[in-house]
Amino acid sequence: MGSPTIVATPSNSMGSIVTFATAIKIKLYLTCICLLALLTTITAITTSQTATATTNNASNIFASSLEFNITATLENIENARADIITLIDEYWQSNRTFLPSKFLRLAFHDSVGGMDGCVDLTNIDNFGLRIPIDALRPIVDKYTSHSALSTNSSSVVRLSRADIWALACVIGVEKTQNIDHIVFPLQYIGRIDCDATAGKVCRDIHQEIVPCRVDFGPHRILPSAHLNTSGLAHYFKTNFNFTPRQTVAIMGAHTIGFANRNHSGFDGPKGWVRNPTEFNNGYYRMLVGAGNSVEEYIAEAPDWFKETFRNGDVQVAEIDGGAHTSNRTMPDQFYWLRRSDDNDPNSVNLIMTSSDIALVRDFETQMNYDKNVVRCDFLFSCFLDRKLQLQRKLQGTKVCPYAQTTGHIMAEYRNDNSKFLNDFREVLNLMMTVQYNIDSPTDEFRPLLPPADCTNCLIQVDFSIPKPTLVPTSLPTLSPTTQTPSKAPYTNNAPSQQHNHTPSNEPTSRSTSSSSTLSSMSLLGVLIGRLFFVQWC
Repeated sequence: MGSPTIVATPSNSMGSIVTFATAIKIKLYLTCICLLALLTTITAITTSQTATATTNNASNIFASSLEFNITATLENIENARADIITLIDEYWQSNRTFLPSKFLRLAFHDSVGGMDGCVDLTNIDNFGLRIPIDALRPIVDKYTSHSALSTNSSSVVRLSRADIWALACVIGVEKTQNIDHIVFPLQYIGRIDCDATAGKVCRDIHQEIVPCRVDFGPHRILPSAHLNTSGLAHYFKTNFNFTPRQTVAIMGAHTIGFANRNHSGFDGPKGWVRNPTEFNNGYYRMLVGAGNSVEEYIAEAPDWFKETFRNGDVQVAEIDGGAHTSNRTMPDQFYWLRRSDDNDPNSVNLIMTSSDIALVRDFETQMNYDKNVVRCDFLFSCFLDRKLQLQRKLQGTKVCPYAQTTGHIMAEYRNDNSKFLNDFREVLNLMMTVQYNIDSPTDEFRPLLPPADCTNCLIQVDFSIPKPTLVPTSLPTLSPTTQTPSKAPYTNNAPSQQHNHTPSNEPTSRSTSSSSTLSSMSLLGVLIGRLFFVQWC
């Protein structure tokens, strides 16, 4: 018998077709599942990237869901400038409070360790700074990033309290010039306030954790008023990476302002110079004589005499959170003095600290460091009258040697006010950017935001003056916190170079670019998934 013949009927053919279609549909269903899984993974990566960027930029003043508005920011700077000028005038007219020197002192003290809009007012070296802080508070509240004025639209203004302090400083100096006027603009913005930094740890003088706030910020070691020539140079080299010239220039800040026993232990109602409300090279004229040689610098200089302020009657309340509260007196202060008017024996005395004198006299081997007393004299006895010659001879005092490393720079500024002003402006801007990165790409016609992953980058908003040319130090005298961001962003102390950056047409940060790419991939995944679901699922 032959094998049975199987004949394909229409029903068998239809069954095969149905079976085939079912298999195709299952495959397409599995493909959709795979695409959905891929889409979920892409979305998760995008979310993770965004979250990481947000975490890394918790301290970045430019990190926000709102768009940075450079035009509004520049308008705020100009409006704040006008308000600060009015404030200076009002304080002077109402009670003769001279705010420019107080703003300059505030900026310097805040710059030690990097400007963060916070100073430790329990530190005796910061006494008196509450005056400029409180004076600027309304302006800070009005113009900073957290104010309603800055956040009432889809774009925001990026100014911090530290930026306002820096602005007040440059305005104070610019406003008090009396000859050879130059502009002192706010060159950079984006400084981070200590109380606006996520995870910031502030420590007091006892290295105990304290709240981070405007008047109770991290403890910083400020320069002593009793430094010798090498000690002064070391402090500014260590904390700011300043050269001897830059150190000499920044010390010219003492041209304006007065000294108050309750704030420093020094009593100087006339300050350091004869016209303490005018910013010029008068400071150098009080320490260096006219001429073109060391002999002339010394012989023609005004003489300075030694004395000590006895401050046992000045009570100081040290309040640092309660753990170390005590009452004490202001320490005695050794200082140098001379009459403000050589023709009036009853005129008020001018003062100099030993750190000032150290710029022209090197008394390193002629000092009692336990009592901060300098044993040598300022001038050669042959340049004094006979009475003073005899007095110093009987006392057996010597003449302080000339400061070789800084004396000639002092003479240069003494003879060239314009040179001093330009050098001071550069070193002042450099001082107020220490511990920050100012090397991120920027453009004069369209200022660029710093990279999103840079938590200590500043943005340049003024291009009318050259960029500071010295890299800030990465080795502060004392690390005031345990936070890594407090360290400088540089790995060496070499001078920075003027880079020629070519910004792209659409400036975006690295993390923003990555996030945008992933977002595009996510959108593509959604479209593909929808296509398969509509057509086959």
